[in-house]
Amino acid sequence: MHMTEKSESEVKIKLCDNASILAKLVSILLTLALGIHVIAVATSYWVMAYTGNDTLWHEGIWQSCYKNLYKTWVCAAYEVIHHGSKMPAWFHVTQTFSVFGILVLIPNILISVLYTLLPKLSGRKFAAILTIVLSLCAGSFITIAIIVFGAKYPQITQTAIPNYRQHFHFGFGFEIISAVICYVCSGMLFLELRNNIIL
Repeated sequence: MHMTEKSESEVKIKLCDNASILAKLVSILLTLALGIHVIAVATSYWVMAYTGNDTLWHEGIWQSCYKNLYKTWVCAAYEVIHHGSKMPAWFHVTQTFSVFGILVLIPNILISVLYTLLPKLSGRKFAAILTIVLSLCAGSFITIAIIVFGAKYPQITQTAIPNYRQHFHFGFGFEIISAVICYVCSGMLFLELRNNIIL
């Protein structure tokens, strides 16, 4: 027998061999959730304000941008523009839980990918349960950030500025989508466990 020949008893591990569609979808969706969440956290488009068709300012949870007297955009940290060296507690809460969402999603994706790529690996039931728990945690952290920001963000009345309009923008919407995806992924893996797919 040649040394290059593989013995019949050799253990073969094929990536994604017999992996369920749900497991593959969960890995893809969690990666998508992380990407959307990172974009949302980094962008300065959580809220935008207009007068007529003219954009006055927009801001996220780290940076605010506004038009100066020369109609050029000026961007700076939120506390510099609004509160000097002091930031409201609710803003710190939004930032903190948004970052927690990122920190939980990263290991969650790694566990989910291993779970999907190695369907015959021992301990997969534990990996699935851990992915469910981490998905719920990530979704909860992001949801807290959404609720706090949405409830506490100051609203300027139209009487203060003529033809003034203020609304949440795509960054805030991305946060909502990311949280929903996390909850959906936890539900999908729960169904897989319930149906004894990996037992």
